Amino acid sequence: MAQTIQTIRKEVYKLLNEATNSTVGALSTGLGTIAAGDDSDSNINRFIMEGVADLCRSCVAIPANGTLAFGPSIRTKQLSDVSITLPAAGQLWFPSDVYLSATRLTHASESSIRSHDLGYAANITATTTNVTHWYRHDNYAISLYPFCSSALTVTVYGYGMPDTTLSGIAGTDNLKSFSFLPDDILRQSLAAYAANKVVMKNVDDPTLAERSFWNNMYNGIRMQLYIQLDAGLKSPGGPFAIPPVQPK
Repeated sequence: MAQTIQTIRKEVYKLLNEATNSTVGALSTGLGTIAAGDDSDSNINRFIMEGVADLCRSCVAIPANGTLAFGPSIRTKQLSDVSITLPAAGQLWFPSDVYLSATRLTHASESSIRSHDLGYAANITATTTNVTHWYRHDNYAISLYPFCSSALTVTVYGYGMPDTTLSGIAGTDNLKSFSFLPDDILRQSLAAYAANKVVMKNVDDPTLAERSFWNNMYNGIRMQLYIQLDAGLKSPGGPFAIPPVQPK
């Protein structure tokens, strides 16, 4: 099964005790009208997509893979440049393995490579087979060591998220759906996330501010999902090393 954006959005209105034709998610002009080009459904759809990304980065491990092309003499590439194979049209946010042809490159930290070779940032080879290591230049980039004066393409494996773009869903949000969690958990968690966003946007409205407990519901679901993750994914340096909710 799967949950469509339309179904989740209706659940948001239910949580807020609002009708589906409510303007609670829209941007007001301050004159009692809605800003041009803005509407409640579109904004809540955006919050739902944010919730999908937040879940996948904090407590849901979705395997992802794709290819990343390095031009001649390019050492570092952003993860946003990965051409995704799976999940379709999605994103890869945490790399765990990198292959050059059929050879698995050795992962290392930038500090360990620096200690091994102080000139690592300028160490370049003319032969692709001499590229032996990869490291995370930062949380959103991959670097090669040594990097190559010839163009090459690597295959990246790791963890990602489904397509969270809003383009093309206007009027067809009953067709776009998510299925990376059981239906009830998807519906509850994403609706709670979006409902809390709407409440935060309307804190000047005391009747809505009183409903701000949905954030606790969302965080409770995230921690339940996080606890069920494999211990290796939560180990230091892993994709989920930091719990989604910090203890007080």
